[in-house]
Amino acid sequence: MTGTCEALGKLLILLFLLLLIPLLVAVAVQTVQNSRVVTMLLILSLIIPILPQLGLPPEISLPSMVCGIFLFSHVNDPFFWIFRDLAEMDSWEALREYAFRGILREFAGLPLLGCGYLIAF
Repeated sequence: MTGTCEALGKLLILLFLLLLIPLLVAVAVQTVQNSRVVTMLLILSLIIPILPQLGLPPEISLPSMVCGIFLFSHVNDPFFWIFRDLAEMDSWEALREYAFRGILREFAGLPLLGCGYLIAF
């Protein structure tokens, strides 16, 4: 056996963990901050200095941060209320539809981002 599958598995696990760092920082700041614009500016100032140590290019880190910013959107997000009013839903229905689908969308985007990293870099 050449160990190719084992090496590829370790690479994928390492890549996934590295992509989680910008995402988790974005989730933490967005949950507290509540403004996507302010969160993005703050996260950039936190993550950009450590990118060389992580070994991630900015082209991959930025979409990972965006996934984190849009991951949890709930009643403390002003856009949630805009969505609820425009869709003419009650609060529980909007929470179920908007928040749950946002979580699914962002967790689906992270593996796609990892594949893009493997292909482009």
